[in-house]
Amino acid sequence: MCASATALVATWSAWPLLWQTPFFLSFAAILAATHFCGAVAGGTTLALLAAAWLAFPPRPSSPTHLATAVFVVLSAIFIWMIARGQFLQRAFTAQEARLRLIVANIPIVMWALDRQRRFTLSEGRGLSAIGLRPGEVVGRSIDEVYADVPEIIDAARRTLAGESLTFTTRAAGRSFECWYAPLRTKTGEVDGAIGVAADITARESAEAALREDITARRELERRLQHALKMEAVGRLAGGVAHDFNNLLTAILGYGELVLVGLPADDPRRADMAEIIGAAQRGAALTRQLLIFGRRHLSRPRIVDLNDVVTRTHRLLTRVLGEDITLTIRLWGEPLPVRIDVSQLEQVILNLAINARDAMADGGQLTIATECGELEAERREEAPGGPSARLTITDTGSGMSPEVQARAFEPFFTTKPAGQGTGLGLSTVHGIVTESGGAITVDSAPGRGATFRIGLPIAPGAVEPLEESVASAFPARGIETILLVEDDAAVRVTASSILTRHGYTVLEARDAREALGHVGDGTRIDLLLTDIVMPGVSGVELARRLTEVLPRLRVLLMSGYHDRSPTVVSYPAEWTMIEKPFVPVTLLRAVREALDRADAA
Repeated sequence: MCASATALVATWSAWPLLWQTPFFLSFAAILAATHFCGAVAGGTTLALLAAAWLAFPPRPSSPTHLATAVFVVLSAIFIWMIARGQFLQRAFTAQEARLRLIVANIPIVMWALDRQRRFTLSEGRGLSAIGLRPGEVVGRSIDEVYADVPEIIDAARRTLAGESLTFTTRAAGRSFECWYAPLRTKTGEVDGAIGVAADITARESAEAALREDITARRELERRLQHALKMEAVGRLAGGVAHDFNNLLTAILGYGELVLVGLPADDPRRADMAEIIGAAQRGAALTRQLLIFGRRHLSRPRIVDLNDVVTRTHRLLTRVLGEDITLTIRLWGEPLPVRIDVSQLEQVILNLAINARDAMADGGQLTIATECGELEAERREEAPGGPSARLTITDTGSGMSPEVQARAFEPFFTTKPAGQGTGLGLSTVHGIVTESGGAITVDSAPGRGATFRIGLPIAPGAVEPLEESVASAFPARGIETILLVEDDAAVRVTASSILTRHGYTVLEARDAREALGHVGDGTRIDLLLTDIVMPGVSGVELARRLTEVLPRLRVLLMSGYHDRSPTVVSYPAEWTMIEKPFVPVTLLRAVREALDRADAA
């Protein structure tokens, strides 16, 4: 258009020289052809006219060849100017369309405001995320469009005041990262504002997922390290427990036999009682190691949590002493849980002893049961559902956050040297988690401590608790027992106990000797065998013998709980006794195994 206007002005300026010639009409035709049909059409028109002027001799009134040449040159220049202008216009239009296409397909919002805070530009695919279309808000005030997002309005006000801003905000439930800058004239005066907002909702979700993944990975690494530590301690415990429990079995067995044989007024009874007590403490320590390493012998069954708490009341009263008040609050209905009763009693006892040690000057210990949800205790470690909750609260010295973080670590203790093994709470944690539950602690210095245990409610009938075992020896027997034990001390101790109470005992060091006794044709009523032995295990030996002697009763002995399938799996009619044991425990287990088979 500029080139055409320039050509017209030049034509009118040259009119006094050219009015008597056909140049004006020809020049107008050339300009029209160029403007409407392009440079090719204009050039063609010029060429045709020039050829015509050169082909016919000029009349007196016709232009000279010089004038014709000037006309051709000027026309060519104007044609080039018009063509260039049209080319630039098309290039600008194409560039603008390309930019609009790019902006329209980028998930951003691009806008511009005038000084009256009205939109002069609103583009970008990000507009669809907030329910707008490109160009829809042009001419409208930002105060009207974003009335529900005061942060955007305030940012626009500050930008029009000359500030450049970068911030994050939310609009229409999406997150946007925004960059605002003022538009300035050549003199530096703010003439408006421009801004770009990028939808970062997906990025935030990805970052949150990444943080969760990192947190989960760290938690998984922590649990893996804990599992490896547990496995290492378990291997250590399993490696020494078998031999250690064999030694304790011999000490306890002979100690009890000697104690029973001493007169009531014999001064040696006190010494022997100390020996037995030391062996029992060693047995308790070994048991804690095995529980912590999850290699202990467990006999879970469905019991009422209230009944177990009630049964421990008398023992706790003796353990706590007179300076500590014990309060028990029981849930009004049964709370069936599946757990080893002796282990649950140990959990309560360990926590009570911990509370006692934290209340050196006396205090209050409260044990409560209730029905609740498991999620609060187990977090991610177990499925949700109803749980029986056991809460033990003391008014002692409490624990710092650092101590709480390590409370369940093995061998960690705040007690003076020689007064704690660091296995009490780790044993509690092992028992609870193995039973499908969880334990948490809430404490602060000077505020006491509260331990909360959640155990899944077990479906099925509740089994009644057996009465406390009497200390008297059971009735004597006359049956024949095949005793298979590779440890000589345990074998001699057990044989002596059984022989003194009327049983006939056939001793064997391994499976080969045991099978030899069967080959003699001797009647055997009970097989009493250790599980872990060189060569053939006790379980495998029992399977072989019961194939030959279908009515043979089986009582297994275990110094630790080997979790291999060959050991764990055995018929339900077989029974097991855990080492170390005292004579009365062995005799009772033997009698129950024999009588159980007779009843069947």
